[in-house]
Amino acid sequence: MLFRDQRLTEWRTRHRRGAKPAGRFVATMLIMGSGMAHAGTAKEARVQTGIEYHSNAFLSDGIINEIEPGLSLMVRPQLGLAKDEGANAFNVRGAWSVRKYLDVRPDNAFTTTNLDRWRDMDVDGNFDLRRESPVGFRANDHFEVISTPAELATAEEGTNANIRLTSNDLRGGLVLRPSSEGSALEAALLGNYGLDRYDVPDILAASSNANINNRTSYGPLLDVRWRFLPRTSLVARASMNWLDWENNLVSAVGADVAATGTPYGSFIGKPDASKWHVGGGLRGQVTDRLATVVEVGFGQMTYDETSVATALGAAAEELALVGEENYARDLDTFGEGITTNLMVKYALGSLGDQRPRHTVGLSYKKDFQDAFFTNYNAFNNFSGQYTGNFGQAIAVDLEGTFRLDGYHGEIARTDAVFRVRSGVSWQPSKDSPLGVALGAGWNERACADAECEGGGFYGVQYDDFYGTFGVSYTYKD
Repeated sequence: MLFRDQRLTEWRTRHRRGAKPAGRFVATMLIMGSGMAHAGTAKEARVQTGIEYHSNAFLSDGIINEIEPGLSLMVRPQLGLAKDEGANAFNVRGAWSVRKYLDVRPDNAFTTTNLDRWRDMDVDGNFDLRRESPVGFRANDHFEVISTPAELATAEEGTNANIRLTSNDLRGGLVLRPSSEGSALEAALLGNYGLDRYDVPDILAASSNANINNRTSYGPLLDVRWRFLPRTSLVARASMNWLDWENNLVSAVGADVAATGTPYGSFIGKPDASKWHVGGGLRGQVTDRLATVVEVGFGQMTYDETSVATALGAAAEELALVGEENYARDLDTFGEGITTNLMVKYALGSLGDQRPRHTVGLSYKKDFQDAFFTNYNAFNNFSGQYTGNFGQAIAVDLEGTFRLDGYHGEIARTDAVFRVRSGVSWQPSKDSPLGVALGAGWNERACADAECEGGGFYGVQYDDFYGTFGVSYTYKD
């Protein structure tokens, strides 16, 4: 299959480790199980329910595929358990997301129910043991299933129109401290192991198997922190990762290829890789009102073209190494290897027992990552946020993001992604279990390369305006 853009890779980047999807209303419901209470234990269950409207449900370009609006019903139950005994602490959380589309335009040729999502879920487990000892143990595991539209407006009923990523990331190891009496310095010696499975819509698969590829990643990680102020630390990190793909030769099929032609031939090379990175800086709450992150680093990714060569066979001529952009392209330049993570948030208004009335923030991140349809993505992400609390009843949340993705490998292009998100929530009182929320936003992806101006295959883009409404119920133990 030929992948036209980065959305699933980008989606995964934004939502790792339990981050909430931008522009999505999250309602909560906490339920206490009978007979499960223990000292220092908190039990939690959350549920989201509401409706969401998209002006471009399939995220179509409007050129090859028509634009189709969509209305969906959403339910998201969530369970959680946490315990903190000082020396030992853990928390476990799991959520299941269901989205059912209503065919609001049954007279047209497209079936939005093909965007239904029944399998999306995420589960987190965090364990921190012997926190007051010179030698402790820490483990984190994150499992998720994420679906996102594949830019394919489908008409045949019962045809999946989503790309689905199933992944699990496990990280764990020893934590070393100079002493057991509240040491401000600690060094975590960890190992990580990750599994990723990419499934595409059946109509785009080269065979009856919609699993396009699988990736295994593993390697060591060193994380050192020195807390020189109560809520502020100097950090330093070093990591090494190996990434092995099950299929180093991916079939490039699909309606777009047949309709427009492609320079890639019938196959795309997806080589195995190794990645290293070192970095450090400062993060924490510098004052009662100011929180900041200032981190810089450097790294490289090396791609093993021989992993593709062993799978070539009859496709050798189609995957010849021609020009600078091919499946042997490494991330080895100084400019691309520099990474930056900058964030500043400032609280305005009352503090103490009250929530800050207003919080403003700016952030910038420059980094790189492996991509599942080409070699790698070197990206820059700019973001601004505002949160306002008006009394105890009303909260306002605004965010704008601009992201520039530079893809390199056999598929090379630059994408510009714009996102605007807004939300208003209402709660009758501070301790009320009921809540209502409204949200609206806009997403756009466009090609940022000069050759895109003439349109055609590289000029595809999407615009999507959405609105949400939800009602929540919350109960806490």
